[in-house]
Amino acid sequence: MNPCYQTQASESSAKSIKTCRKAGFYLYICAEEVTFNDKTNMNRRIRTFFSRVAATVRSTPAESLLIVFFLVYGFLMVADLLHEDQSEAASYLWLYPFGFTLAYILNCLLPAGAVRWVYYLSPLLLAPFFRLDVESWIGEPSFLTALGLCPVAVLLCRWRKDNASFVGDAVHYARNALFAFGLAGIAHLLVMAIYYSLRYIFPALPLGDENKVMEYLAVLFYIGVMPLVFLTFDRGQHGDYAPVRIVDILVNYVLTPALLIYTVILYAYFIKITATWSLPEGGIAYMVFAFTIIAVVVKAYLPLMGKRTLEWFYGRFSLVSLPALAMFWIGVGRRIGE
Repeated sequence: MNPCYQTQASESSAKSIKTCRKAGFYLYICAEEVTFNDKTNMNRRIRTFFSRVAATVRSTPAESLLIVFFLVYGFLMVADLLHEDQSEAASYLWLYPFGFTLAYILNCLLPAGAVRWVYYLSPLLLAPFFRLDVESWIGEPSFLTALGLCPVAVLLCRWRKDNASFVGDAVHYARNALFAFGLAGIAHLLVMAIYYSLRYIFPALPLGDENKVMEYLAVLFYIGVMPLVFLTFDRGQHGDYAPVRIVDILVNYVLTPALLIYTVILYAYFIKITATWSLPEGGIAYMVFAFTIIAVVVKAYLPLMGKRTLEWFYGRFSLVSLPALAMFWIGVGRRIGE
C-alpha cells in the first residue's frame, strides 16, 4: 500500500474518531440538558399551579374560609367527633352551598370599597342556622326551591343586560362547574385505585378502616378540592379555559402524578415478590393492565399538548414498565390456572 495513502487514511480515521467523540459528547450534553430542562419546567409549572391557587385564595377569602370550615367539619363528622346522631351532623353540610353562594355573590357585588367588610363577615351569617333543625327541612319543597335558586342567583349577580353576555356567563359557570366536578371526580377515583391497590398487594400495611377512608376521601375531593378548582377556573376571563387546556391540566396535574405514584407502588411490590421469591397475586394483572393502558393513552396524547410535565417518564416508559409487564403475564398465567 502506498505509504502516503496509508498516512492519509490514518489521519482520516483519527478525524472521524474525534468527530464521533465530539458528537457523542454533544449528544450526552444535549440529553442532560433536556433532562434538566424537563425537571426545571416541571418545577416551574408546579410553582405556577400553586401560585394560581394562592391567588385564588387571596381574591376569594370568604369562600376559601367556608371551604376550610366545612372541610374540617366533614372530617370531624366522619371521625364521629360532632354529634351522636350522624344524620343530624350530616344535615348541616347542606348549609355549605347556601353560604358559598352568598359569599360568591357578595364578592361580585362588593369588589372594593368601604362596605366590603359585609363580604368578609358573610361566613358568620351561617352561625345561627347551626342551632336550627336543618335535618327536618331537607327534602321539603322550600329547601329544594332554595337550593335550585343558588345557581340562578349566581348567574344574576353580574347584572348582565344583553342576552349574549347573559348566555356567555351561563355557559362559563356551567362549564367551570362541570370541569371542577370532573377533575375532582377523576382525582378521587385515582386515589381510590391507589388505596385499594395498596390494600390488595400490601395487606399488612395499616391503612385504616376502608369505609372511613372512603368517607374522608369523598369529603376531601367534593367539599374541599372541587369548590377550590371551580374558583380557580372562575378567576380567568370567559373562554380562557378551552376543553383542550382542561385535558392538559388533567394530564399534567392529575393523571401524571397518579401514574408516578402507581409506578412506585408496582416497583415496591416487584421488589417484595423478588425478595421473597413468590408469585404475584392473580389480580395484579388487572392493575397492571389499567396502569399500562392509561399511560400509553397519555403518552400518545403528549404531542398534542402545549405544556408537558414529566416528559422523561413517558419517554422511558417502555423500560419503566418492564417489571410491571412481567408481573402482568405471571398474574395472567396464575389467574388462568386458578
